[in-house]
Amino acid sequence: MSALTSNDNRSAKRYDLRIKLSYCDPVTKHHVETLTTNISKRGLRFLLPKKLQKGDILDLKIEDPYGKTTIISKAKIMWVKESRSGGYEEDTAYETGVSLIKKTIY
Repeated sequence: MSALTSNDNRSAKRYDLRIKLSYCDPVTKHHVETLTTNISKRGLRFLLPKKLQKGDILDLKIEDPYGKTTIISKAKIMWVKESRSGGYEEDTAYETGVSLIKKTIY
């Protein structure tokens, strides 16, 4: 795994690792693909193009970086934070932290 995120008080270690994942938008029912920012045994952090609500449940499909398997899990949105990369509204993305429900990554 990649570099460990050090300034973290969570019970599980977080790793800066880019893994492809997709989810079904709970409102539009469209499938959206993104990459994780970091991962832990029970949670993920990633950017979303659209703000979802804390408490929403997502159906995730997480790809194994080695292509051997796919993890299917439900996840609960624990927090959402606006992130702008420029001065325009279309440059806005949303950092999102989720907790996996009944699954672990490793």
